[in-house]
Formats: sequence, C-alpha cells, structure tokens
Amino acid sequence: SPEISLASRAGYKTSYYLPTGQIKELLEKNDAEGMRGLASAIGKQAAVQRVHAVSFDIALYPFVKKYLESALPKNVIYHTWDTKMQFGNEDFIKKIQAKDYYADKRIETILVSFPSDFAL
Repeated sequence: SPEISLASRAGYKTSYYLPTGQIKELLEKNDAEGMRGLASAIGKQAAVQRVHAVSFDIALYPFVKKYLESALPKNVIYHTWDTKMQFGNEDFIKKIQAKDYYADKRIETILVSFPSDFAL
C-alpha cells in the first residue's frame, strides 16, 4: 500500500517480503510470462512504497536475479535467508563463499541457521 512510503519518508528502513509460495510455484512451472508479470508488479509496488529492501527465501534468488532485479529501483538491497546453511559448522565460511549469491553486492543480509539450546 502507498502508506508504507510514509514510513520510508520518515527515515524507517522498509522491506518488501516477496510472496514465497507464489514465486516457487512459478519457478517450478517455469512460467516465464507469469514471472515477468509478477516482477513488474512488485517493481512498481516497491517504487510506490519507496522500500529500502526486498526480503526473500534464497530459493527465490533465480527469480530475483533474472526477473525482479531489473524491475527494482537500483538502490533497493536484498535481505535473504538460507536455513540450509548452519553457522557453527567448521567449513561454514568455505560453504557460504561457494554459493552463487555470496558475491552479490545487493545482498546486505544473509540469515542462516545457528544450532543452539534455543533452536525450535
């Protein structure tokens, strides 16, 4: 909704949460037309809302790179999560550095799993 832009204008960092289920379904169907249409709609909404970022499950990264990125304002950054990655594994750094998304300059945040007594 355009009202979100009020929070952005007030200096708050806002993020657009991508529709995971819908995008996964489009990816599974390899529905290029559907992905282009959705990317265009999200890009327009992100511009209207003046969002600072988009947030998404790493499974959506192919959609983000191929369809959405060109529809977003250039200053929009990415927050993502890859819960298959576990911080604390001895080879965590090597594993995450080998991921195709690791060097992406637009990704500002990567959430990963951290096994602990409080993990649910």
